[in-house]
Amino acid sequence: MITQEQIVKLVTDKIEGTDQFMVSVEVKPVNNIQVEVDSMSGVGVQEFMAISRYIEGNLDREIEDFSLRVSSPGVGEAYKVLDQYKKNVGRKVKVTTFDDRELLGELISFDDGQICLKTKERKKVEGKKSKQVVIEDITIRLQNIKETNTEISFK
Repeated sequence: MITQEQIVKLVTDKIEGTDQFMVSVEVKPVNNIQVEVDSMSGVGVQEFMAISRYIEGNLDREIEDFSLRVSSPGVGEAYKVLDQYKKNVGRKVKVTTFDDRELLGELISFDDGQICLKTKERKKVEGKKSKQVVIEDITIRLQNIKETNTEISFK
């Protein structure tokens, strides 16, 4: 049986020295292999094909048949690896914490096991009759984050 460790090693070998990073590898029953790769500058079809060919070239279908899909993470999927935070600095994200708070804002920074979000929210401000737009920088430790997704805007 083809193992996840085999595929992780092959992908790691292939993308070493590039700005690409592995997001996930799954080997499902009957050798259905799914690999997700991303990069700081985006991954194109040619890169996916090169990774796919490299994996196929190092596995023997005569010994064990398999299906293989190499792609990027889907739009709106939750972040799975730290490099996704680095890649998305400057973008709008939605963060759900373990205490079920949902925060929407611009990912300003990622370092030292935490992120900083710039949020913009209409709140009641003391001394004002109507709600005011309040801009805050909020720091959240990664261990307190349940899920982070990039927010897609079609404006």
